[in-house]
Amino acid sequence: MGRDLGFKCSKCGKNYSAHQGIGMLYPKEYEEVVVKIRKGNYGSSMKDLMDSDPYVTVDASYKIYCCSSCGHWSSLRSLSLYLVPGVEKEISRAVMATDGEDCTLVREYIHKCRKCGDIMHIASDGELMYLTCPYCGGESEDGPVMEMLWD
Repeated sequence: MGRDLGFKCSKCGKNYSAHQGIGMLYPKEYEEVVVKIRKGNYGSSMKDLMDSDPYVTVDASYKIYCCSSCGHWSSLRSLSLYLVPGVEKEISRAVMATDGEDCTLVREYIHKCRKCGDIMHIASDGELMYLTCPYCGGESEDGPVMEMLWD
């Protein structure tokens, strides 16, 4: 399931949105991320973990990450690795890693802020409601003015 939150900036008046989740193309997007991991695009540690066990899978969905230092936010793939017992990679392409009750986090992918380089965290529900304007840094007008869910 995907979710878009639409905002209007109280300072510059521009509209902006934040995307999270993933849609029906998850199996294709999952495969693209796995190929990148296996090529070493995300480092040798992730590559080795992904190749080490047929039950290790990646969460390829998008989440909103925020920087505690400068307030910058971005919609990024989770990229965290999970152990999903009984579900081999070939089968799990269409299974979101965090959906299963028996999933175990193997390695959390750490996202770094593009603006200041500090570590980002997954936005809380409260942070999601008041994401700042990516154009001018202004606050949103009373939280999201639009929410769209799909799939």
